[in-house]
Amino acid sequence: MGHRARRSHPAKAGLSFLVWVALQVATPYGQEVLPVRDDLRPVPMPDLDSIEAPVAEQLRAAFGAVEEAGGARSSRETVAAAYGSLGRLCHAYELFDCAEAAYANAGSLESRRGTWPYLLGYLFQQTGRLEDADSQFWLALQLDPARREAAARRADVYLRQNRLRQARDEFQELREVFPAFAASGLGEIALRERRFKDAIEHFRTALARAPEATALHYSLAMAYRGLGRLDEARAELDRRGGGVVKIGDAEVDGLSTLVRGERLLLIRGKAAFDAGDLLNAVAWFTKAIADAPDSVAARRQLGTTFVRLGEPGKAIEQFETVLRIDPADQQTAIDLAILLSDRARFREAIAVLTRAGAQSSLASATATTLARLLAAAPDRSVRDGVKALELARAVFDREPSAAHAETVALALVELGRCTEARDSLLKAISMAEQAGDTAEAARLKAQLPKYANGCQ
Repeated sequence: MGHRARRSHPAKAGLSFLVWVALQVATPYGQEVLPVRDDLRPVPMPDLDSIEAPVAEQLRAAFGAVEEAGGARSSRETVAAAYGSLGRLCHAYELFDCAEAAYANAGSLESRRGTWPYLLGYLFQQTGRLEDADSQFWLALQLDPARREAAARRADVYLRQNRLRQARDEFQELREVFPAFAASGLGEIALRERRFKDAIEHFRTALARAPEATALHYSLAMAYRGLGRLDEARAELDRRGGGVVKIGDAEVDGLSTLVRGERLLLIRGKAAFDAGDLLNAVAWFTKAIADAPDSVAARRQLGTTFVRLGEPGKAIEQFETVLRIDPADQQTAIDLAILLSDRARFREAIAVLTRAGAQSSLASATATTLARLLAAAPDRSVRDGVKALELARAVFDREPSAAHAETVALALVELGRCTEARDSLLKAISMAEQAGDTAEAARLKAQLPKYANGCQ
């Protein structure tokens, strides 16, 4: 494969920092694969020896396919397909320099096909090159007027450029095709133009169509604030999340199916989780587990996502699997114990924490959780005040704090040592006040009457 050394840097390449780290490109030097024909561009290639094996194998095969397709007897369409496949793969891994050059070559070879300018436009949109994105989406629509996804993405580009008249025209044309997306865009335009009633109507329409787009609650709150309806604004702010309106886009959605390698899948899952796109996060973490079934990180993240989705049974299953793989994972033990306790499965919760502690010395958080269960579980049959007090005092001696003093008090209550329990609670209140935590001090003070009447 013909290539020459080329200096490459993640900032120049457009890589997100996390993806760059995951790819482990430790050296700033990569390579540049020479074009298979004189009228094409060289394609930057990362240092494949520094990338995890599944990803390197994919990229090596894709670059090899380009070289093979470059034979003298290959048609332009065959070479374009090879460059297009390479571009999609690089795009999926956010190797944007590589993807850009490969898409440009595919477009040069198949100048009448709208796929390549569309994907190139999407790449430019992702990386903030909005003028370039606009020109590529225009070309894609000239070649394929039925590609409404290109019109939708161009509308978003216009909105981001604050070209409101053009954005409005585009969004209006999309109301039948992408109704939630169009309503969201028209709402943003109305908000910027201070037409707050119109904005509210559009955002309500978008949310009715796409209730998972919880980020719209923030925009809706701003519209209510513009009308002086502050209570409604606050209510919408409480509902806001990271979910966004999406368009059905098989071309772009197909990129995610190319991703391999546990760490990159984890990165994408975490990004989806942070954006509030929990169903997509589940998909990414599930792919990571399929790639690496013993991945503690992937299973822990998947369990946490199920908790957020209100599916505790599935979360418990993932956390239990994590602890079979790594019995000493005390944070997962705590998370699992909390889920079990929420379902009144106190004996199982105590067993989980006890097993975790048997693998290594109990961390303070684990010991405190176990002590509180042993001291105050609603199921009195599982309580053990002696063990609870032993754990609580060990933690308090190691890390004195209001919370740990309260745990000591709970253990003393279970043992019927009410005077000592009250003294420990007073100590907790004093420590909270000294720390300036007025809310915690108030909460603890509200517990005092329970300690005055025989520890009831």
